[in-house]
Amino acid sequence: MEYNPPYAGAGPNQTYVDGNPTIGIQPSIIPAAAIEYTQREIVNNILANQLTPTNGDLNQLSRAQQIDRVNWAVDIGTADHIVIDLDPAPATLVEGLKAWILVKETNTGTTDVTCNGIVKPLLTQGLVNLAPGVIVANGIAIIVYDGTQWQLMLGTAATGGPAGPTGATGATGPAGPAGPAGATGPAGPAGPAGPAGPPGQATSLIVGNDAIGSWCFGSSNGSIANVTSYPGITKLNYDGSNGYSGTYRVHSTFGFVIQGQAGALKNVNGLDPYISLMQRIA
Repeated sequence: MEYNPPYAGAGPNQTYVDGNPTIGIQPSIIPAAAIEYTQREIVNNILANQLTPTNGDLNQLSRAQQIDRVNWAVDIGTADHIVIDLDPAPATLVEGLKAWILVKETNTGTTDVTCNGIVKPLLTQGLVNLAPGVIVANGIAIIVYDGTQWQLMLGTAATGGPAGPTGATGATGPAGPAGPAGATGPAGPAGPAGPAGPPGQATSLIVGNDAIGSWCFGSSNGSIANVTSYPGITKLNYDGSNGYSGTYRVHSTFGFVIQGQAGALKNVNGLDPYISLMQRIA
């Protein structure tokens, strides 16, 4: 649609003016095309977006822009060869022309697009051929014409790019809590002997009468001596038996004979007396 100026204008871009009889200004005469063509253009856009024109909704032009079916197309081609028919059909392909396409077949590699009979290749934004599976059946692909070929703005199956470089190592975090103690290991080898300690000091030990460690005199057969004239020594039974329990160790023994009126003195067993120095050990 072009601009339709008022009748009797000075040129194709003549503006419209309001009349003012008080000062003698005649109003512009509106040609029918100025009214009809504008309405036709708007109604055609409403219809192209599958809306029904009605005077009951004065937002239909905005709704048509939301739907934007003039850039929508359903693929009727085959794998790697997309075929679409935009409505209205573009007279030629111009830079910036875009299309939202419901893809029919998954591509297997290099792909082209036939738009209203005009065939052009479809490349990635890096201007390389499509890899297999970049667009898939029943997915929606968005393409834009750059003046030479179509570029895929959004494929139906994303492809992974190369791995990025490894980031820098982060700072060391705080030490965690101590774990439980481990099992005790085997004993290590014995260490070297330590230095000799200082010399000890002499001590003395006093024990009670007839206690373990006490000393006494006894006869030659190991019994405690019958020496009543020595008050500190334990007494022997006169039949020669030991009157007290215990175990003694003999350290030294000596014998002697006493001369008297009755001759040599004998012990109760009729033997010469022997005296033994003994110590109780148990």
